[in-house]
Amino acid sequence: MNDMPETIISLLSPLHGHDTDHLNLASIPNNATFCEQANLACKADVDGITPLSMAYGYSTHPSLYPVDPLSYFKKSLLFTQSIMVNLPNLESQFPKRAFLPLKLSAKIPMNAKDLETHFPPSFQKAMLRKNMEISLMHCSAPNLQGEEKGCFNSLEGVITFAQAALRANNQQIVALTSSCQGTHQGSQVVIRSVHQVGANTSVSCHEIFFPFMAYYCHVLPSTQVFSVGVVNSKGLGAPDRGNGTTLYAICHLDTSSWPKDHPAFKSLKMSPGEAEVCHWSTKSNIIWILGADYNQH
Repeated sequence: MNDMPETIISLLSPLHGHDTDHLNLASIPNNATFCEQANLACKADVDGITPLSMAYGYSTHPSLYPVDPLSYFKKSLLFTQSIMVNLPNLESQFPKRAFLPLKLSAKIPMNAKDLETHFPPSFQKAMLRKNMEISLMHCSAPNLQGEEKGCFNSLEGVITFAQAALRANNQQIVALTSSCQGTHQGSQVVIRSVHQVGANTSVSCHEIFFPFMAYYCHVLPSTQVFSVGVVNSKGLGAPDRGNGTTLYAICHLDTSSWPKDHPAFKSLKMSPGEAEVCHWSTKSNIIWILGADYNQH
């Protein structure tokens, strides 16, 4: 395993390394002290935050919120330099929270009944409940052709899935996260450099919402990942790793098995299999590739 990006390190439980044997599921409900100590969002006020949409999912439930029209683009956009590109909001839309300690996360089934039993305050807030329902919908959606997926409430679970999906065996895997300070809805940037990182296999892990940190991870065949160096619309900054201007773009080259009412097709005015679909990886999302396939530039 490579050195973890700071974005991921910040998600580790504050209780990591502490004695958590005394903690049990029965002690969590209505336990504000535990939620604070574990950096959970048990009673977070997210009324002003847009709920999860299907920007990166494949269910098309009619009750879901609309997708940001800037979420999807064609691969050709990456190679059209010196034009203004409008970005969607790449920052996390949810309260800061951590993974549960592993000894507890392993005991919490990812279903509405158990979650409400262990985190009743969260289900008393309409927006929290809505986001959890949509998160569970992501997790239970049918797999696309060739897709492997799962939902995980521990970093250990995420890493284990990524290693298995990449057929890593004893090989090193690399975690990539977009560095996108200051990006917001409609931010304008100019693309200065584009490099494919890895082969055509990668695992994408998208943030989903529960009182604790959790990810929806999946791998699709015929997927390319690009490291994209950008500068803002005034030409400031340099496309250099570490200074906040490196974004990652994920391009799905084969969309023939996607549902015809997937929001990407409406956004790009196309049909399944007609062309590739690309999207940006947000700051809170993680891309995993084999270390041997990682090409640094």
